This record gives sequence, C-alpha cells and structure tokens, in this order.
Amino acid sequence: MRICAVRPHATCPPRQRRPSLLPGCLVMAGWVMAVGFAISPATAEMSPVVTNVRVAQGDGTDNVLIQYNVDHADTDALSVSLLVSDDGGETFNIGAFSVSGDIHGNVRPGADRQIVWDAGRDVPRRSGNDWVVEIIARDNTVVDLLPGGIPLEFVVLPPGEFTMGSTTGFSSELPPHPVRITRPFCLGIYELTQAQWRSVMGNDAPWIGQDMALDGPHHPGAYLSRDHLEEFLHRLNGTTAPDPGTPDIPDRPPSPVPVHVQDLPGMEALEFVWIPPGSFTMGSPEAETGHTADEAPRHQVTLTDGYFMGRFPVTQAQWQVLMDTAPWEGRTFVTSDPDRPATYIQWEDAREYVRRLNEAAGSSAYRLPTEAEWEYACRAGSQTAWNCASMPCDLDACGTVPCDLSAWAWYRENTWDMEARSPQPAGVKLPNAWGLYDMHGNVWEWCQDWYGPYDAADATNPTGPATGIYRVLRGGSFADVAERTRCASRMAGTPHPSGHTIGFRIVRDGSVDALPVARAARPATGGDPVQVQYRLPTEAEWEYACRAGTNTRWSFGDDPEDLRDYAWYRANTTDLGRHHGHRVGTRRPNPWGLYDMHGNLWEWVQDYYGAYPGNTLRIDPAGPASGAFHSRRGGGFANADPLQLRAAMRGGSPPYNCGWCLGTRLARDCTDEAIEPEGAPGTREGRARSASFTLVTEGTTAVRDETGTPPASVELLPNRPNPFNRKTDIRFILPQTETVTLAITDVLGRPVRVLTTSERSQGRHTVTWDGRDAHGREAATGVYLVVLQAGEVRQAQRLLLLR
Repeated sequence: MRICAVRPHATCPPRQRRPSLLPGCLVMAGWVMAVGFAISPATAEMSPVVTNVRVAQGDGTDNVLIQYNVDHADTDALSVSLLVSDDGGETFNIGAFSVSGDIHGNVRPGADRQIVWDAGRDVPRRSGNDWVVEIIARDNTVVDLLPGGIPLEFVVLPPGEFTMGSTTGFSSELPPHPVRITRPFCLGIYELTQAQWRSVMGNDAPWIGQDMALDGPHHPGAYLSRDHLEEFLHRLNGTTAPDPGTPDIPDRPPSPVPVHVQDLPGMEALEFVWIPPGSFTMGSPEAETGHTADEAPRHQVTLTDGYFMGRFPVTQAQWQVLMDTAPWEGRTFVTSDPDRPATYIQWEDAREYVRRLNEAAGSSAYRLPTEAEWEYACRAGSQTAWNCASMPCDLDACGTVPCDLSAWAWYRENTWDMEARSPQPAGVKLPNAWGLYDMHGNVWEWCQDWYGPYDAADATNPTGPATGIYRVLRGGSFADVAERTRCASRMAGTPHPSGHTIGFRIVRDGSVDALPVARAARPATGGDPVQVQYRLPTEAEWEYACRAGTNTRWSFGDDPEDLRDYAWYRANTTDLGRHHGHRVGTRRPNPWGLYDMHGNLWEWVQDYYGAYPGNTLRIDPAGPASGAFHSRRGGGFANADPLQLRAAMRGGSPPYNCGWCLGTRLARDCTDEAIEPEGAPGTREGRARSASFTLVTEGTTAVRDETGTPPASVELLPNRPNPFNRKTDIRFILPQTETVTLAITDVLGRPVRVLTTSERSQGRHTVTWDGRDAHGREAATGVYLVVLQAGEVRQAQRLLLLR
C-alpha cells in the first residue's frame, strides 16, 4: 500500500534520508540514554512495527534525542506521532510539539529514525526521572501542522456504500437506507483537541473555568457551540465569514464569535461578545440632525476594563425560562414569538432577571450595562450618528441616512409605517462592527444608570448620577423615527412603568485575551502550504467512518459489555467520579483506526438535523437545506445507556448550544491518488515506549548571566535544535558591548534575512529564527549559514533546515 502522507493532490516523491544527528549507539559521552520496549499493535497483520525506542538528553542542553526503529512491509510512507509522559507512563498528556526529524508525515521505515525534541520550549524549568516517550507509527494517513507545530492527523477513507440508520427503536434513525460515498475523504483520527483549538483560537478556551471539563493539550475541546466552530473553521482556512447578503435578504449573517455563552434551562442560551477597553467621545455634536440637549456636552470617556456585551436583546424565550412569566401576553403592539425581544419589562423586573441569572450561573458577574458601556459598544469605534458595521453613516444635509439604515435597524419607516407594529425577531438585521445586533432600533434597552445631565469633564468608568427619579433607556425602537435610533440618543424612563417598546440586554464582567488569526495549516513534510478546506464531516460520512465496514450496533459488535474497551461513557466516567471528557485515543480504535467514535464527547457534524427522507439510495447526502438544529453524533461521557453510543444514534441541538459534552472532529477532502484501490481502508498502527529517563530543562530562551572572567573573544555557539523544521535559537557570547549584525545567508553567501542589527551588551544572547526570509516566506529545505559580525570579528556556522 502506497499513499501520500501529506500531499493529497499528488503522489509521494521519493524521500531522501535525513542526515544522522548521532550514531545509533546506546551510550555516548555527554548523553544519557534510555532504551524502551515495544507494545503489540492492535492489528498485527499489515501494521507498522515500532521497536528499540531510545532517549538521550544532551549534556547541558534542553534538547532530547529520540531514536527508534520502524518496519512496514506494505508502504514506504508512514506517519509518526510522539507522546510524552512525566509520570512513568501512567498518563501521556505532555504537549511535546517542538520537534523535528523523522516525525509527522512521510517517514520511511528503517532503523535509527531520529526525532529531536526541544523540551525546553514545551516543558521549561522541569526535572524528574519518570519521563517516558511513546512512538506511534501509522499507514494510510495525512498529517498537517497547525500554528505552533500542532499536528492534525487524518485517516484516509475510501469511497464505499453502507446502510445508514437502524431499526433499534429510535424514530430519528428510521428508515434504514442505503448510502453511497463516491469520493475519498480524510477524517480526524481523534476528536479535536484543546491544543489544536488553541493553536487557531489563541487563549479563547471555552472549557476553562467550567464544570465537567479538564484542561490538557490532548483532551478534547469541550463547550464548543456550532457557531463557535464556524469561526474556528474560518480562521483555520484563512477565510472570512460568508457574505451576509444584501439588505433585501435579511438572513442573520455570521458575525464575530461570542466569546462567552451562558446556558439556560430548556436549551436556551445567552450569547456575549467581548468588548475591549478603550476611550471614546460620548454624546453628540449640535450639528448632528436629531441632536437633543441631553446629549451634550460631549465629553471624553475611558473604560479601563473590557466586558462581555449581550449579542442580542433578551428574547421572550430567554425571559420565560428564568422568570416563568410573560409580561407581554394580552398587551397591545406585541407578537408572542420566542425569538422576539421580551417587552413590557420594568427596570426592576430586568434587575430581578439578572439576579436569577446570577443565581442559576453561580455567579455575580451579570448585570445591566452602564450608559457609557452601552454607547461605547454601540459605536464600536465610530463617532458617526450610527455605526452600520463597515458603513458608519450620518444624516446628510437633507436629514436622510446615506447608508440605508434599514439593513441594520428596525425603526418606524420599515416597521410601524409598514403595519408591522411590534418588535421584530432579534438578530435578523446586520450587526455592528463588533458583532452586536439590534443596537439601533427594535426595542429601547434599560441601562444601569440613573438619568441625569452630562458633565463636561473627562470621565473614567462613569456610572451616572448617584440618585434620581428616572433610569436611562438607549437605542430607540421599531416605533421611533430614525433620529431616535442614533448611538447618542437617550430616553428617561421611570423604573416602574413598562411599554411595548421597552426591553433590555445584559453585560457580564470578565476578561479575555485577544484572539489571534491563524494561518492555514501546512503539510508536515514541508513545501508550499497545501490549500485544503477543512470542514466538519457530513452526517453520512461520520456514520460510514464509525461503522468501518460493520453492520452491528457498535463498530466492535453487538455486545454492550465490550463498550468499556472502546468508549468513555457513564459506567467508566461519571459513575466513578470522573465528570469530564478524557484524553483522546485512550480507548481502543474502531476497525479503521478511528478513536472515540463511541462516547467521550458528542461530535457536531455538518448537516442540519432532520428526518431521513426515505429508504431509497442516497448519494453523498448532506442533510436538509435548512433547519433550527444541527446534527451531533457519537454520544458522550455522561450517557448512561449504551444504546445512546451506537453508530446510528443521532441528536440535534441549536447552533448556540455549547454544553460540556459537545466537541467535534475535523474532515477534509482527499483525491483518488491518496489511496490505492487495493489498499485496506483505514489505518493500522504500531507503538513502542522508551524506558523511564531523567529530564532536566531550563527554558526556551534562557540567558544565563556570565560570572567570573568575561570571555576573551566573540563566540558564535551552535544553534539548537539543528536540524530544525520550524524555528531555531542562535546563540552567541560577547566579551564587551558591541554593535552586532546577525544574518542568514544561503551557502553561496546570498542574503536571506537580517535577524538583528543593534548594540548588545557583554554576555550571552539568543536570537530566534523562524525559518522565514526577509519577505516573510518560508525558506526551503536546505543548508544555510548564520553570520555574526561583532565589531571587527566575523564568524559563520552552518544550519540545516528540514521542512
């Protein structure tokens, strides 16, 4: 079997052996070596066989050399993974991603394969004698690297036909029907892990601080809503959210991801968008059409802390699940609809809602926004009368709105005057630049402040007057003219009366780090980035992969007693006090080498949830064209009934649902060249562990102060690691303060990149090269020179870059 490990659009080129880092001996001067043992693969026939795992840490360095042998009779292209334990092999949950050498994709079978692990980057300032590494070799796989060197591993699955659904007794699985998958595709070996999520989304980790979740690089990413996954895929693929369409098509567009979601009873949830700290000018100028005296004087406001702002006004459904009342029922100018804003809400009622929300959430973080917070979030960085996302606009001299306000707001002209005399569903119009819906129009929204005049002085975190008669309302409504929906527009309301135009939204105190934009993943064997489109699997692809050629209830058979070996579910998790998802890959895989297809976390798939259309053959089905719910598959660790973890089991949830048992696994397309027709479907694997060894690390770029006599001359030290495939540390020592130029050239001396030109003090220095040239492009595999010019001294050394 010959496959392309990472280039799905081309056959594998012949692979040249990489230069040996060290001879294949067990004891070397300056190294401490540990020799390991093999673990029998689950399927011995046609499986890779890994043996003789040896580990050595270089004396005085943070680099760890790992050597191993791997054999496979049927292919010359394997993928290799590394797991690391610091507790003698009890758990393997160390994020060892700073690696180079014979690892990831396109590794040839043979003896003395070598991996260099820069342990100082991944586990700085650690020591202990119970470290163990495990090598996993697989065939028929694709490995891509995410930012930070995080591997994303896929099994290549061939086209095929199977029977989807079951007659087990669940109506959603009826009728069983034949399905044909006509194209090969790649499916994640594991559920999406926390390390993979963070490599794309940064410190946006929805499971942090939540119950029933453990934090760890190899644990599955939990508390993931379907909406959140859409943002993840946009970032991973290097794309933007789909075009929201024209104002004439008021479908809710994707918007910046809510970074906090609070679940409510009855599968409802409140969604919040992060609002960063900053300053703005509050109020409006006299020249602004619609300006009123209470919007002056304009004054500078600084908000020193960011906060989470409700993405939408609180809806009728969200109100009822906590309050069990419907103040709008039987009133005029209202439509009962769970998606429309709750109205006829008194200020004291809104405060009571907040109290109950905090009680339900076990928190004190929720509250009404201050008036300054509301206007700052509404403006979203603009100072015009309205902020219409990418089209901030103002009234022209004739009093009209050039940006077509109707695309962003419900106000008198497009509701009341059109006989639509009630609030409209939340989130139908377009969001502002920070992803907030209905900030202009629809319903007036209560703020926390007493109503009063502005002060001309600059203010920091203002909360309004200390006392008063009226509370502040903001935003305008469906019954108001356009001028009343401006960012600066204010209204005073007594706390007790309510009306058909009055609702509210909530803020949550807290903090969040900025979310970086990820670049597209690159293939593990280097070269130009493979422009693949990552996605969720279709429901049919998921069940086809889960069944793995079987027709039984579970991929391993029909006996539920065997489920413990293949799945994390209630009997071996929550019943034993383990209320969380478990590290991926710790149960047995299905026949095609896929882990956790039964249990651990429910997995979102691509399709909308809906009934099967019939029992006739379906070809590459993708589910209903639309719907209120999305499908999820596989069951979770809290499911008690083994039947809920069957291959055919289905569930549906609204896209904003982000419970503790919700995750996913990724898919991407593969071409016909990715797998030969006679190849066995799925992947086979072999494993072996090292013996325990001692590890001592200092840090990734630790600089030790030189003591004693200063060095007599400039010294350019060997870079580490070398060879390298992502980045390397270049170190040098100066005997005195010097102007230093450190540059990378090719072997002919042609410039590639200048890393630094600056004055450096006496002592030891470290500069990191990320393997890119002066134009930001990844340099090709090969030998380079690092050239140090310090005063009159010039030194050069070779580096080896392996992509």
